[in-house]
Amino acid sequence: MVYYLKINRKDEYTFINLKKWLDVISKIADSKVYIICDDRELENFVRSRILYDGDLKYIESERNNSEVQQIIKKIANKRWENAGYAHISTFYHARKNGYKYFLNID
Repeated sequence: MVYYLKINRKDEYTFINLKKWLDVISKIADSKVYIICDDRELENFVRSRILYDGDLKYIESERNNSEVQQIIKKIANKRWENAGYAHISTFYHARKNGYKYFLNID
């Protein structure tokens, strides 16, 4: 199974929730985990605080994809733009990599 987790804050609850989800996912065999994060500083901070033995990768959102930008302009106002990019990015990444089933976790 493939899991997408999205982070955009350096708040303590972000790490508590992320760790809890990773603990749950680690109990499921053959799981791939992608953390969507557009902030390198935040990504490095998470890498230094979160240990995970499974298949964990960091990816950026499809923020620079013109097709995605057109979709976001149609469906999201400014307040929801960042969340929109993060959510739609999971679908693009899954399709690009041939993942038929995945979970999109906030």
